[in-house]
Amino acid sequence: MTQSDIVFNGGIFSPDRVPQSTSQINAWLFLQSLSAPEGQEWWDIGAEEFRRLQEAGKTAWPAPTYRAPNGSYIQIPSRESGREITCRVVPPPSSKPDGAFFKIHGGGHVLSHCDWRDELCEAIAEATNLTVVSPEYRLAPEHPFPCGVEDVFDVAEYLVDNSPAIYGGPLKFMGGESAGATLSMQTFLHLLDARPAFSIQGVSFVYGLYDWSLLPSCNNWSTPLVLKTETLKHYREAYLGNRPTEELRDPAISPIYHSVFRYPGSQIASLEDLKTEREKKRAELPPALFLCGTLDPILDDTVLMSFKWQVAGGDAVVKFVEGAPHGYQLFPRERYQPAVFGRKILLDWLKERL
Repeated sequence: MTQSDIVFNGGIFSPDRVPQSTSQINAWLFLQSLSAPEGQEWWDIGAEEFRRLQEAGKTAWPAPTYRAPNGSYIQIPSRESGREITCRVVPPPSSKPDGAFFKIHGGGHVLSHCDWRDELCEAIAEATNLTVVSPEYRLAPEHPFPCGVEDVFDVAEYLVDNSPAIYGGPLKFMGGESAGATLSMQTFLHLLDARPAFSIQGVSFVYGLYDWSLLPSCNNWSTPLVLKTETLKHYREAYLGNRPTEELRDPAISPIYHSVFRYPGSQIASLEDLKTEREKKRAELPPALFLCGTLDPILDDTVLMSFKWQVAGGDAVVKFVEGAPHGYQLFPRERYQPAVFGRKILLDWLKERL
């Protein structure tokens, strides 16, 4: 029997695998999207006003209600003289952390804040004994690309340089969800050049987008479960403006085109060079977790990016959550099974790599 070189559990995408409770809530979300009043999206009323309403609990997404009691805020210098970057810090229960986890929030580069995911940051800190640091990076459209990217780069460099002295050990992990996953990928690739001696124990990418020219699932997703193609294009315009396709594929914008992920032999003059490049890439890429729901328009990004990560020599665990749309980690875990499953996968993966 001829064996496939790619082993894939296609059954996980079967509708029969989706728990009934998940299907019921998805159906409610679908109807909520269809009945939402016109003119109430952030691009209709303005991002700043929408953020204010979101904070007050007056949008479809509930306002964040939990702040870690032992959480605090710090200021980290930016590359601009006189400007600092606020970060949320959530320490582990232990008084002696073993290092840092760099956690980057999502929100399409337009919404959310560094202290909106304290519950998850607290769970990560408890599971890893690491201090979780989350940056308040600048948001579009007021601060379009590359403002937010520069902020997360600055905080990451600071952690690489100072975490051992401040948090009892090195920067050991980084990761995020949605835009936070995209920024985590960009930050990791940046550190390869900015801090050549840098190494990390793992990176987690939860439903991230890695190609802003939009892969097929992103480009023709009409089911209004949290995110659809129209929504993605509004985020893209706010963050990147009206760039032509070729500019959107700049590796600085879309990390899937970074030279680290060129296929073997794509730009190699000799077989010896091919071997050298392969060994270098294998040493550079740490273990990675790619996690995505089966009803997420960014599904193709997870599949292709995780494949390219492995082709480049990195180890990757790729997991899909049955019936989960984009942003499922934001849903209340007491009512939504995908939020429970997704968090368990993430925390288990982190503990396995400590």
